[in-house]
Amino acid sequence: MGRTGSGKASFHAKKRKANRGDSDSDSSSDEDRLKPKLKTSHVAAVEKTTSFTVKCMPDYRRRKMKFVDFIVKEYPALAEELIYELTPEQMADPRRHYHKATHDFYFQKLPASVLQSFLSSQWKDKEKGIKYTFDHLRKYHDAILKCAEFSPYNLPRSYGIEMRPYLDNLEKEL
Repeated sequence: MGRTGSGKASFHAKKRKANRGDSDSDSSSDEDRLKPKLKTSHVAAVEKTTSFTVKCMPDYRRRKMKFVDFIVKEYPALAEELIYELTPEQMADPRRHYHKATHDFYFQKLPASVLQSFLSSQWKDKEKGIKYTFDHLRKYHDAILKCAEFSPYNLPRSYGIEMRPYLDNLEKEL
């Protein structure tokens, strides 16, 4: 394809030229021109969706703390390696959304097998006589994923790879 023969650069050539910074016009004016004026109702909808994460963080942190309690009780030796206590400064940081959480994970060290053992032990509450649904248990996994986004420590890549088949099987089991 390439040149059209008219002596003008193709659309893609102009785009490449703009990406290199060799544009014929000011790129900021192009950005302003291309930035759409969103309707007020759409802006409000985007803000509502964005704020939903903040509204969900107390639930995520509560679920994560239940997982922390499980590790401390069932795997105390592992708890020292995986969990750290939050400082008052960390808890006060509004960007981290700790709410009432007192501990957090070194997420890069968190093995998927520990969460799997937690989920497998939680699906039935003998004291209350309740059998939980898959969606209830999946929310613990979601909480780990979301809390890791706000943590300075990232989850290992193997975490997602190991959790996907486990969650698929758990869904079938329940």
